[in-house]
Amino acid sequence: MIDNPVLNVLFLAFFVSLVVSLYQRKIFSKSKINQIKTEIDEIRKKLLKSEADEFLVKKVVELNKIFVKENMKVLIITLLIGLLGIYLVQHTYSGYTVKLPIPVFKNLNILYFYIILTFVIGIVLSKLLEVS
Repeated sequence: MIDNPVLNVLFLAFFVSLVVSLYQRKIFSKSKINQIKTEIDEIRKKLLKSEADEFLVKKVVELNKIFVKENMKVLIITLLIGLLGIYLVQHTYSGYTVKLPIPVFKNLNILYFYIILTFVIGIVLSKLLEVS
């Protein structure tokens, strides 16, 4: 490892964000989710036009279950990886602060710096890798 805690946290944030983004891209089926959303919207339009049809209501409930299941797969792994990163930073670099040229974040705890950095890098990587 490099002897600079800020660079180590930067590399860790990049690595965690990359792993999460690649996992999301592999597991999270964007086409399947879009198809489910389209079906739900069509069924909702039909339900608004007519009386509540029991079959359509059951179909919406089933599609919502599939949608939540797809989201939960990604959420659980993302949460576990994120907590592991937070644990590593907290126990390795507790007490360190990062001096930033922004007045609000003048002396930022390195754990908060890691969390903010991970979110920013995650957003950029998601856009680059076209992860929804």
